Amino acid sequence: MSRPTHAVVPYQKDIVLTVDYHKKNLEIRQLHRATGEERTFRRPTTRQDIEAVVREARAEAEACGGSVVWIMESTTGWARVKDLIGGGAQFLLCNVLQMPRTPKAHRKKTDRIDTARIQREYLNGEMPLAYQPPVELRQLRRLTAQREDLVARRT
Repeated sequence: MSRPTHAVVPYQKDIVLTVDYHKKNLEIRQLHRATGEERTFRRPTTRQDIEAVVREARAEAEACGGSVVWIMESTTGWARVKDLIGGGAQFLLCNVLQMPRTPKAHRKKTDRIDTARIQREYLNGEMPLAYQPPVELRQLRRLTAQREDLVARRT
């Protein structure tokens, strides 16, 4: 069975933001595909900071005729980030569980290595996409989980 992946158009002028989301901070790897410039930085997970990162990247990308691509792992917080980004960037959710393990996978795991690996898979057109359930289904899942928790506490 094949896994859903995305298609990468070569020689685009996009800015790719590969993000590792944590409770307090975002670890971001930014690649400017027109110039090949790559940098990493950290920002808080506040609404203002997330919107500012997208706004700055969008202004830079539009200046050279590109757009912004935001990639992150399918972990807690992705729905919130997707809502904050809105139409400011193309949002891709990476399913890291379907990514092949590297030969050095037993070594120390770091955010910089994670974002580099996801970005490499994206640029090769081999990044597996995760399912993004609609809001109604996410709410139903939360309600079910809450009910299961209440029942487990009672018995």
